[in-house]
Amino acid sequence: MKIKMLTSLAGRDYSLSINELTERFGDKEAKRLIKDGYAEKAPPEIKPKPETKKEWDVERDALLAENAKLKADLEEAAKREEELASKAALVDSAKAAFGEMFDLAPRETTQAPPAQEKRG
Repeated sequence: MKIKMLTSLAGRDYSLSINELTERFGDKEAKRLIKDGYAEKAPPEIKPKPETKKEWDVERDALLAENAKLKADLEEAAKREEELASKAALVDSAKAAFGEMFDLAPRETTQAPPAQEKRG
């Protein structure tokens, strides 16, 4: 999480000044610093809009490439999900077969657990 420091803060291997933006801390620590008043959530970065047709084309190409990568990742995730579902089905059928071979039904015990030894 990116935060903006409201106070100066230093540690063994870092030094942060007032108004400095940082991603040095994990989400949990960053939230704690915000809660304790040492920092605030950093404002979102606003990219300037492209001004020329060439800049627009570069932006468009980058977005199309990112979209293609995300679609490929989605297809890969779907294939992996199918693979894992088939493995889970195999495990379930193996459990059922194993349970039929060996009576693994839960049983109620009639014996009380042994009493703890008393000392002293």
